[in-house]
Amino acid sequence: MTDDPIERYVRLVLAGAQKDRATELQFDADAVSVRYMVEGTWHPFSPTPKHIIVEAILAYARMAGIEPAALPAEGKVDIVHSGMRLKWDLFWPAKHQLFLTPAK
Repeated sequence: MTDDPIERYVRLVLAGAQKDRATELQFDADAVSVRYMVEGTWHPFSPTPKHIIVEAILAYARMAGIEPAALPAEGKVDIVHSGMRLKWDLFWPAKHQLFLTPAK
């Protein structure tokens, strides 16, 4: 486990979405929104300040080995958090938007 608060945040968001069986996870810094879809219904993640959303997007990109200059970009996040394997596909279409879906 890391002491970095952004790293902890992104791992907790992924773990929570996976536990809830989310089919999509969206980060939108312009709309100041983090939400995930479960059984066709969008659920907001707890309110998150814009600067944290921007840092979270960059953290996910680093986890997937993507450079910000390479947008749009796709990648994979495959990490272990508290004994749970978190494996998600990532699509980064624009600087302040990021979409994740469970890897098949």
